[in-house]
Amino acid sequence: MKLTKPIGTTATIVTFIVVGATGVLMFFHLNNGAMKLLHEYVGLAMVVACIVHIIANLTLFKKYFIGKKLIAIIILLAISIVSLELIPNGQKPPFKDVYANFLQLNLSQAKLAFSTNEDTFNEFLNKNNLKFEDISVEKFAAKNNIKESDLVKILINK
Repeated sequence: MKLTKPIGTTATIVTFIVVGATGVLMFFHLNNGAMKLLHEYVGLAMVVACIVHIIANLTLFKKYFIGKKLIAIIILLAISIVSLELIPNGQKPPFKDVYANFLQLNLSQAKLAFSTNEDTFNEFLNKNNLKFEDISVEKFAAKNNIKESDLVKILINK
């Protein structure tokens, strides 16, 4: 088992770093399609690595997790399982819906809704050689071959 300890521990650390980093990036929507795939497959590898790590260090785990620590772990696991049952299935946060609706607003409506700084907005148009058209934010971005996110940042003064 001596060879298994360094392998299990190292694999657990490496997979944790990858899964943690990709998870944080995906949470903040800073990802591409491949990141989700990487996150899922490395996550599966992490499960295997953790099992190897636990088996290799079973004696230490048995000594460490006794008494109050064991009770705390059981309580946290129970709370986690119960909270999973309390979270409504299939409901997504409204952020995506709000964003999708925002993209459908005409530029003048979007500027009004977010009190867009006219100088900053006009500077953005001039810098990119764009002409104002009162069409939806989504259509304006597509028609002028600019990123929706760049246009939205200007409209909300970011």
